[in-house]
Amino acid sequence: MENAVGASLLNEFPGLPYDLYYWRKGNAEVDFVLHTPENTWALEVKSSGMKTVNGLRQFLSLYPQAKPFIIGDTGMPLEEFFQTPKQELFTL
Repeated sequence: MENAVGASLLNEFPGLPYDLYYWRKGNAEVDFVLHTPENTWALEVKSSGMKTVNGLRQFLSLYPQAKPFIIGDTGMPLEEFFQTPKQELFTL
């Protein structure tokens, strides 16, 4: 599911001034970090009842200006994420 979310992000933002990457520090990880000129978003993709967001918490403690965004079971439903234009979700 993470690959589908990443592909969706990459396909909807071609040529725009943003960075999309994976973040990891020790055992903590964030699925995607979307950095735009105005904001930094920390995105977690959750499926199959996965509830932990420890990596997201650690990332936000290091980068408190970042905005969390959970996609899947505990956040925005996957279907809604894929159907919504990404520029409506993330201020560029």
